[in-house]
Amino acid sequence: MENKLCRAGKIVQITPKAASVLICLLDKSGEIVSKDHILDHVWNGLHVTEDLVREYIFDLRTAIGDDAKQPAYIETVRGKGFRLIGKVIETALDGPNAQGPRASPQDQTPNIAVLRPIVHGDLHTIGDRFAEAVIAGLVSHKYMEIVSRQSSFAVDPTRELSQVAGELNAQYFLESSVARFDSRTQISVHLIDGQSDHHVWADRFELVDDGEVELLAAKVVNAISGWQGELHLAEYKQGARKPPQTLSAFEHFIRGCDLELNFDTESVKRSLAHLDRSLELDPNFPRCLVMKAIMLQWSYDVYAQKDPFILEESAAAMAKAFILNPRDPLISALIALQRAREGDLAGARESLEHAVQTCHGDADACVCVATSLCVISGDFSRARDMFDLALRLNPLPPGWYRFVEARIRFFFGDYARSVAASRSGPRRVSAIIYRCLSHVMLEEYAAARTAYHDLQTRYPGFAFDFYADYFPIVAKGARAHYDNAVERLFQNALQNEDATPI
Repeated sequence: MENKLCRAGKIVQITPKAASVLICLLDKSGEIVSKDHILDHVWNGLHVTEDLVREYIFDLRTAIGDDAKQPAYIETVRGKGFRLIGKVIETALDGPNAQGPRASPQDQTPNIAVLRPIVHGDLHTIGDRFAEAVIAGLVSHKYMEIVSRQSSFAVDPTRELSQVAGELNAQYFLESSVARFDSRTQISVHLIDGQSDHHVWADRFELVDDGEVELLAAKVVNAISGWQGELHLAEYKQGARKPPQTLSAFEHFIRGCDLELNFDTESVKRSLAHLDRSLELDPNFPRCLVMKAIMLQWSYDVYAQKDPFILEESAAAMAKAFILNPRDPLISALIALQRAREGDLAGARESLEHAVQTCHGDADACVCVATSLCVISGDFSRARDMFDLALRLNPLPPGWYRFVEARIRFFFGDYARSVAASRSGPRRVSAIIYRCLSHVMLEEYAAARTAYHDLQTRYPGFAFDFYADYFPIVAKGARAHYDNAVERLFQNALQNEDATPI
């Protein structure tokens, strides 16, 4: 099957998952098909939520122009499931006799099987708690699929994983072992490529007391997942060895995240090209939409021509991501910034509070929540605590955490750490801004002047006021602190230069 729909002479590309859901409905045309039945047949053996069924039903309706309130093709039967009521014919677009395998839902996203830990001594309860917490944490990342606990725990650890991989449809395995040495309990973790049997990542954690099991599980989840986690790094390396035309939507997304991004025009353009291709293959990929929205904002910074349409396109991508997955705390934190930018402060605070309540196991989300707390609510202390939580969840954070930290430390008044954070991460516009303003607050005016000229050189046309309005900094205390630092910059560091406050 080619994952295409033909309606009124118009061909529409759909994702393999959406195609598999449609086939499931087609096999029982006219009958009510429950969500459980669709989950069993499309995500057989994988631990996913029934929300995915609704998402792909929405995708199908969008592709064929169907209306959920007055359906012509797919009817929702409240409390029971869905029914295909319109005439849909399964055929091949390249000829009446062309045949092909049905699309697998695993074609797009990586699958992980979390194996039952190997336990030394009387530590079975700790081992199972740890593995189950890892499974629960990974399931929340909807761009990956997790083999069900029942299936993965049944794997014989003495068998070759390359053999088991085919049975479980697993690309990766997470092995772990629990042992006690004297009074110390250690948990060793290994992420393994199921096809090559090569180790992708490994680490060892010490468990001080049994109450830390869930925290250690969260550290493992965040090390694997996230925009620059070990899974992304492994997929990034594999994608680099493939011809571009063979990459899946997820692989283009990984390339779009660009682990080597230099924040210059060419690297941003390259990332946007991959993200656009990913969304062509899977138009309803929430995290890809988020990454595109962010990359568009970065492109506005680095492009010489400041086209307002770029910012409009960024806002549209973020809005669609929120519609597709309003429960994602990272998306909620970023949509809070967008609502604040549009003047909807009540809506911004509502989205931010939802993100605060739901982000605690997701380090990337905690970082985004922390920065939103600074500029929307002006709660600098809670923002600092949230960022520190992110560092506990991800002790080896990616570089982009640091330019966010520079902002948070500035608003908290920890200017020396703001400067240090800005220097340890990428030379992103916000890193240079808060390095400059932190030097001002430390009365290090020569260093502030150097940072200001670096800002103007790397980002021509940069304006402090525009940045504060677009970012946006809407909390009164935060904006007053920012404006005061900018004023001191021009009065003290640049007083003998031909510069005006902007």
